[in-house]
Amino acid sequence: MEKNAAFWMNMIYTTGLFSLAVGGITSLLTAISLYANDNTTVGFFSSFVSVLAFLGGSFTPVDQFSETLQQLGNWLPNGAAMTSYLQIFQGFSFQDVFPLMIRVAGAAMICLVVAIMIFPKRRLD
Repeated sequence: MEKNAAFWMNMIYTTGLFSLAVGGITSLLTAISLYANDNTTVGFFSSFVSVLAFLGGSFTPVDQFSETLQQLGNWLPNGAAMTSYLQIFQGFSFQDVFPLMIRVAGAAMICLVVAIMIFPKRRLD
């Protein structure tokens, strides 16, 4: 099956927004680890990423979860991005997946803002 230019542009938009969310989460985790300067804290938040991945459907299809967990998964960046990818593959337009992509972009912005706020400032001494 041959895909048209609109399909590829939708894939690029979705991938770009998801990349921003991954970068935002990475920035937040880096800022937390530098701020805490403690291996226990780093380990805790690293396991937090696995929980997000599980709830977003990275480990198992969210269709096997309850309706509540499915809805929660679609609010997480990876769940919203995966749902968007699946819908684009099924022929949906970017306007159809735009609400999901707003969630992904919102998560990216929130993570970046929080990371900037807690990132350790340079010491003048």
